[in-house]
Amino acid sequence: DGPVLYATRDGRFLLLNGDLLSVSESGIANWTEQRRTKQRNELIAAIDVDDMIVFSPVEQTKGYITVFTDITCGYCRKLHREMDDLNRRGIEVRYLAFPRGGLESDGAKQLATAWCSRNREATLTSLKAGTELPINVCADNPVAEHYALGGRLGVRGTPAIVTSDGQLIPGYKPAADIAAILGID
Repeated sequence: DGPVLYATRDGRFLLLNGDLLSVSESGIANWTEQRRTKQRNELIAAIDVDDMIVFSPVEQTKGYITVFTDITCGYCRKLHREMDDLNRRGIEVRYLAFPRGGLESDGAKQLATAWCSRNREATLTSLKAGTELPINVCADNPVAEHYALGGRLGVRGTPAIVTSDGQLIPGYKPAADIAAILGID
């Protein structure tokens, strides 16, 4: 009653839900996820940090996450309310826009408003707090580019958290869990 699993006769390779797994004495390696991780890192690295909204720790940065976010997402708002905790732990948060309702949605316009603002961090924080602000969609905002990137990376909802090593975490995680995943005490 479970998923279909294919294996080579010697049991060294398995195909499970489209992922190629390698089995050895040291354990199981997901070759498909390793490839996805490498691709995530390369594609996100191609985005200029200036095109992100970044919340950096005051003290030393110990790690970072890149978060595909939407203004209209309750769990995105919940994660954003933990910004001080994340930053206090040394975690930098780099936001990319991912309007769940598509590029013509109110969420996309609100995200563009944040990216087009003089103070992106404060505007994003206000919008996530539910403050209504005048819509400001400037011509050079990166919302469409971020949305397309999210689609390429398999983002289906928000928040979608990508760790500094390329691991994709779909959905909300508390600050303490994110720190543990990053190996930060």
